[in-house]
Amino acid sequence: MADLSQMLKFSRSGYEMAYDRAHDPRLRDLFGALASGRVLMLADLERAAATPRFRPVPGLRLLKASLQRTWVDVRNALQLL
Repeated sequence: MADLSQMLKFSRSGYEMAYDRAHDPRLRDLFGALASGRVLMLADLERAAATPRFRPVPGLRLLKASLQRTWVDVRNALQLL
């Protein structure tokens, strides 16, 4: 749970940094939306963790890996700009 929360915080800050550096309004919109999505995911995760019946979901590491791959793809795309 803590790993996923840390990954979401890391990717949110990365998208915020990409937003600040982007000049194209479409990219700024994309990165802003992605950062906002991470804020919502973090809130959902915190709510779920506070629920007594919460049980970790099998395959959660797959989600973490997917988030990491997405961030790497975005970072690589930015380096091409």
